[in-house]
Amino acid sequence: MKKNRSIQLLRTLSKKELRRFRKWLLSPVHNQREDVVRLLDFLTENEALQTLDKEAKRQAFAKLFPEKEKYDDAYLRQVLHFFNKALEDFLIYNEQNRSEADRQLALINTLRSKQLDKLQEQQIRRLDKLLVQAPHRSADYFGQVFRLEFLKYDFYSKQKRTGPLNLQAISQALELQFVIQKLRLSGLMLSHANVYKVSYDFGLLKALLHYVEEQGMLEQPVVSIYYHSLRVLQNREDELAFAKLKEALFSYGSLLPLDELRENYLFAINYCIGRINAGIERYWKETFDFYRQGLKNSILIQDRLLSRWTFRNVVTAATRLQEFNWTEQFIKDYQHYLDERHRESIVHYCEAKLLFEKKDYSQAMKRLALVEYDDILMTLAAKIMLLKMYYELDEYDALESLLDSMKRYMSRKKVIGYHKANYSNVIRFTRKLVNLNPFDKREVAELRTEVEKASPLTEKKWLLKQLK
Repeated sequence: MKKNRSIQLLRTLSKKELRRFRKWLLSPVHNQREDVVRLLDFLTENEALQTLDKEAKRQAFAKLFPEKEKYDDAYLRQVLHFFNKALEDFLIYNEQNRSEADRQLALINTLRSKQLDKLQEQQIRRLDKLLVQAPHRSADYFGQVFRLEFLKYDFYSKQKRTGPLNLQAISQALELQFVIQKLRLSGLMLSHANVYKVSYDFGLLKALLHYVEEQGMLEQPVVSIYYHSLRVLQNREDELAFAKLKEALFSYGSLLPLDELRENYLFAINYCIGRINAGIERYWKETFDFYRQGLKNSILIQDRLLSRWTFRNVVTAATRLQEFNWTEQFIKDYQHYLDERHRESIVHYCEAKLLFEKKDYSQAMKRLALVEYDDILMTLAAKIMLLKMYYELDEYDALESLLDSMKRYMSRKKVIGYHKANYSNVIRFTRKLVNLNPFDKREVAELRTEVEKASPLTEKKWLLKQLK
């Protein structure tokens, strides 16, 4: 059933926002219709309502107009129109007033248009002080600085002053805004291109990178963060760029708004995962450092939720480093950030992963049996755990059956690309391991060489350990 637009918007409001919206409707500046207020009360009282079908419309009409005996659909639609308009105006107002600096810029423009020079100058000084104290130095921040500096120029140039004007400051703010925006957008484009194999024209990016390097703009912390994020996206083997990105993020990450900081953390984490997949084990520690820092500062939590994939990856990294006590505490402290729909299953999986790494295979298998597998990669990861346990417990019949089921599962689910290559390699080398004559040194050496050269192969370390 199609949801009503007004109800969809309304259901996104918090209790505090609902109270403010009701006050908004009670103000004659924003609304002069009592039936619109009554409609809000009806929708608030019926929280489960997601659409206005015929029955709901009649109930709403009776609530709004108890004095009317006959239902009038056209009149109700008119009320809904005014309600929707008032709600949209309220949301727009909230968004436009989210930034104090933007509010003050709008006020300065108003004072300028009314030629209130003294008040305008006072407001310029007030905003100057506010921006100096602002916590962030994002592109939006430099955009606000640019607008303020231009308003300063407009004001002081009309005073017929003969001294120097602030044209250099205007140019610098505009340049920083553009550079940060271009670097950020280029990173997003490159990240998307890497995943979905699409092609983008990056325009003047090459010249911009050269300019940033030559003009010493990397001294600007936020420019440095976005520059090095882009560099690790461009070159998966640029470890120096990664080291500089990590240093910049850990030292100056607070200069970015939370959504932009999260964006760069994920770029860094994905770089680490790429290096791990290439067989460079020390990047487990780097990955764990980013996850731990991201959790400590609530960077990885969005809308009070921690993604189930991030939750699982945190446990994988921590247990790989044998941070067992930390992992146990993490599962306990952060499981309530998981979406309720997946919480129980993800917790069972992660507890199984912890038990597996602690070599408590009996309990690990019991936990895996409780997991509801609705995610292909989690299903394959669970099968890898079972594969290792069966091999190490010498349960070869169960292992052969599992390898066959993995192959069928991958074919049925159409696993493609990197994941298909990786898991196919795991299956192939595990079969060779099972059929290997451990007393034939040449055969063992040949398989070891083959495993070492194989890529992608996430279980390379485990396979090589079995060949010792």
